Amino acid sequence: MKSSGLFFLNQLDDWNSCKKCPGLIWFKKDENRIISYGSGISEIWSLGVKNVVLDGIVNLNKEHLSKNVQTIHEELSKDDIQSASINGLLYRGSFHQRLNVPKLISAMGLLPNKIDINGPSLISLGTLSQFMEVRW
Repeated sequence: MKSSGLFFLNQLDDWNSCKKCPGLIWFKKDENRIISYGSGISEIWSLGVKNVVLDGIVNLNKEHLSKNVQTIHEELSKDDIQSASINGLLYRGSFHQRLNVPKLISAMGLLPNKIDINGPSLISLGTLSQFMEVRW
């Protein structure tokens, strides 16, 4: 069911179409590993800082979140409405952007120097991007 651009899960069919929305911690069967987006320090250390950082910043939006699920940023851009994500983990949108990783983080091998993403028209993700705005 769709109402004002938002989806409500009140029917079984709606739930089945959205069941590929990952939780904060889940098991990825094809990789035989636990995925975590960083809910606790002991969990981050045990799963590996690199894995948690990469999953939380890149993989959640590029791979883990089903392409069959539209984020609010994707829905709004269909109607030419701008949106913003300020330090949000879920930022997938319709605009190509490049995150610039701080040298220390890339030197430690936690993330590559530059990361291409699809985000909203305005995104700020800590030191990776500071109010990068895509012009219409």
